[in-house]
Parts: sequence; C-alpha cells; structure tokens
Amino acid sequence: MVSAVTGEGLRPLLGRMADVVDQARAEEARVQAEGTFTVHRLVPSGILITRDDDGTYVVHGKEAERAVALNDLNNPDALRYAQARLKRMGVDKELARAGARPGDPVRIGMLELDYEED
Repeated sequence: MVSAVTGEGLRPLLGRMADVVDQARAEEARVQAEGTFTVHRLVPSGILITRDDDGTYVVHGKEAERAVALNDLNNPDALRYAQARLKRMGVDKELARAGARPGDPVRIGMLELDYEED
C-alpha cells in the first residue's frame, strides 16, 4: 500500500522505480555498445471503413472523426487543413482500398461528403 498523505510505502516504490530506470539505462547502453539501434514509430490509432445499408462509406476512428469535428469546415482554410490531416492519416487510401469511387457518399463523424480521388 502507498499513501501520499502518510508516506507509507513510498520508499519501496521509489526504490523499485529507480531499479527499473537503472535496468532500462543498462539495456540502452548495451544496445548502443553492440552498434544496433531501435526504431520507435507511432502506432496509428486506426481507421476503419464500413458501409451503411444505403451504400455510404463510413470512416471510423478517433483521429479522423476529431479532424472534422474540431474544424469549421465552412471556412476554406480550415477545410483544406482538415483534408490534409485526413490524407496524412491515410483516410483516402483506406477509402480506395474499401472500393470507394468518385462520387460515392462518405461520412466522417457528422460530416457527409462525396469521395474524390486526388
């Protein structure tokens, strides 16, 4: 048990945290000494494309939905920004993989639009 109020259990916790940091540093030093390196890449939060019964392609994914929800898409600059952000996420490629053709309806969050190729 750990209590910030009484301090109970803090010393063992801090000691364990120090051990873990020491182990990580030792592993990093070992890897560097071997001349190897580790590549860290962000893992995309994920995009899922489904189709409604009416044929609309629906883009699911927190980042994609957020890109359209947080922008005033009536503003041309904001619309271009949202489109660029969606493209960087790979939404256009995922729609193409799902079979979307120019003119097909697409919904991302509350936004409905027609699919267009680049």
